[in-house]
Amino acid sequence: MKDTKTLYEQLGGTYREENGNLVPDVELPEQKPIGKYGQIHLDYLKQHRRGRYSALLGEGRLNAYLSEIDEQAHEMLSSLTVELAKTQGIDEHLKATDQMQWVQMMNSVRAQAEEIILNEFVFACHEERKAIDELLSELQKGEDSAKKNGYVDLPTVEKILKE
Repeated sequence: MKDTKTLYEQLGGTYREENGNLVPDVELPEQKPIGKYGQIHLDYLKQHRRGRYSALLGEGRLNAYLSEIDEQAHEMLSSLTVELAKTQGIDEHLKATDQMQWVQMMNSVRAQAEEIILNEFVFACHEERKAIDELLSELQKGEDSAKKNGYVDLPTVEKILKE
C-alpha cells in the first residue's frame, strides 16, 4: 500500500489530532499592537484601497505594515511638534511665565502636526488616486481637453513609462 501524503505534508506541514480530527499545525506571524494611526490607515485601506488591503492581508503582512505606519506616524508627530513649537516661539520661558498660554499653543501645535501627518502620510495614497482619476477623466474627454488643462497627452505618458 502506498504512503500518500497531502500537499501540505509534502511541503513540510504537520497535523495534530483534536477530538478525532486532524488539524493542521499553523502559526500566525507575531502580531504587533496597532495604535491610532495604524487603525486610521486600516480603515482607509478598507474603504479606498481594497486591492492593497486584500494583498497585504493575503500575504500575512497587514499587521506588520500597519504597525510600521503607526510607528512612523508617531515619530513624525514628535519631531514635527518640536519643529512647529520652535517656529512659533514656544519655549520654556513661556511655560514658566504663562502656563495656560503655553498649554493652548502646544495643543494648537500638536493639532497642526497631527493634521499634517494624516493628510500627507496616512492618507497620502488618496491624493494620488484623485490626481490619477482627474487625469484619466480629462484623457477620456479627449487629448485637447487634457492639454488645455495642463495635462500631458497620452503618447507622452506612454513614452515616459517606457523609459
